[in-house]
Amino acid sequence: MAIVSDFTRDWSSTVTLTTAEFWQVRKGPVYIATAATSAPSDEKDGILLDEGDVLALASGEVVRYRSARAEGDGEVVRRSKA
Repeated sequence: MAIVSDFTRDWSSTVTLTTAEFWQVRKGPVYIATAATSAPSDEKDGILLDEGDVLALASGEVVRYRSARAEGDGEVVRRSKA
């Protein structure tokens, strides 16, 4: 299990998953974008997830993330193997 907590208003660098994972929002809201949603070009591109939401991601998926708030506010996502 890994914790992601470096959320800001800017999109993160890409993260390429080596195994299938679940991403669960522990404190949010956050946006998550994948290669399937293309490179984020707009502040509202991606999938909006709130506290308690879980997203299943496949191995090989390319992921970016960012805060959905005006300023990052301690958002936390837990990554676990599927």
